[in-house]
Amino acid sequence: MSALALFGSTAMADNPGDGDSNGNKVTIDPVPPKPDPRSIILPVIDCTLHLYGTTGTLTFDIDANLGCASIQVTNLSTGESYMEYCPSTPGSCMVAFSCSEGTYIIEIDTDKGGYYGEFVL
Repeated sequence: MSALALFGSTAMADNPGDGDSNGNKVTIDPVPPKPDPRSIILPVIDCTLHLYGTTGTLTFDIDANLGCASIQVTNLSTGESYMEYCPSTPGSCMVAFSCSEGTYIIEIDTDKGGYYGEFVL
């Protein structure tokens, strides 16, 4: 199991590409955030990567009210794309995908802004 945190404009990875359950960590920022004059703190989306042989899941924990969220995970190497829709937040959403090797991008579109990040298997 690996932890991913989604918040703030660049993506960073610790131990990218090792594909194990001990270190794939990605930090993802909103791109671009919609202005909210009542808030100066951008909400954080925590994401956990679970690998089960040839399949995997990404669990997204959204602690802020961002409205509905559309989550898309795409393997840039194979073109495979997986999508889930979360009708309301705060809450938890899960996206299942095949664990093909490659670079994956995560795109989250919410009523309050977009989030983007990547990880490598």
